[in-house]
Formats: sequence, structure tokens, C-alpha cells
Amino acid sequence: MKPRVIGDRVGIFCLAVMVACGPSVTRANAGGSSADKGEKQVTMRDLPGAVRAAAEKAITGGTLKTIVAEHEDGKNVYSVEAIMAGRTKEFTFASDGTLLAEEEDLALEQLPDAVRSAAVKYFGDGRGLHASVGIAKGVTSYEVEGRKGGERVSAKFSAAGALLEEEEDED
Repeated sequence: MKPRVIGDRVGIFCLAVMVACGPSVTRANAGGSSADKGEKQVTMRDLPGAVRAAAEKAITGGTLKTIVAEHEDGKNVYSVEAIMAGRTKEFTFASDGTLLAEEEDLALEQLPDAVRSAAVKYFGDGRGLHASVGIAKGVTSYEVEGRKGGERVSAKFSAAGALLEEEEDED
């Protein structure tokens, strides 16, 4: 009869440890959440009127995926992501409805030759790369994501193929 009593106590102890540690594990995982970064997923009806009107116009003919409200550079901005003609497009608006940036997914083959060559050289290979084109403040740039040295990395290039910035992505 003693082995069963010991087994029951071990089971209760394990349950107590799980209950005690569960909240701290949850808090640790929440540390990297988008809510902590000032991002909040919202709906179209949550947007200021000017943003809603601009967003509806921008995604006409497309299918809305997500809308994220965030605080960036001291201002509220709204990123609206939609599927348009089979591609993902993202529009970022100021709270007055002004279009701040636009981004669209591209196939690697659709990149300008100089950008594609620079990306392949940077990553060491063209396999598994994901590309997009963005326009912000009237400047076009190309972002390419892939693996470099075993790490997930994003690299931004000018239209001429110059490396503008790089950052390690969170997996």
C-alpha cells in the first residue's frame, strides 16, 4: 500500500509545481508579445474615420487580412494588410488617413536585377528567400528575408542594390 501513497504524493507534488510555474512561464513568453510593443489588432470599425475611408479605398477589390494599431515615433499609425490579386499588400496610415507606406510581396524573380544579385550575394544563395517592395516617404526599397549563417535575417536594399539595413528576425 505504501508505493501507491508515495505515487499519489509525487503526482500531487508535480501538479503543484506545474500550477506554481505555469503563470511565470506564461509571463516569460508574453514578454515578446506584440501588445508589449504597442501593437494591437483592431477591426475596421475601430479605425478613425479618415483612416477607415483611406483603408477601404486602398483595399478595394481585395480581401482584408488584419489591421494593427500601433504607436510609432510618438504617433498612432494603422497597418492594414489585405490580399489583392493573389498577393499580400500592407498599407500604413497616419491617424489623419495619410498613406505613410505601402508594401507588397514579390517573387524573387520580380526583383530588379541589381537587387536580386545583391540579395543572392548577401545570403549566399537564392533558395528560401522571401521578398517585398516598399514605398515610404516616396522612396522605394526592397526587403529580402532568409537565412544567413543559420539565423533568420531581413535585409533592406535600395533599387540600385545597395544594402540599406539588416536585422536579425525573431523566430
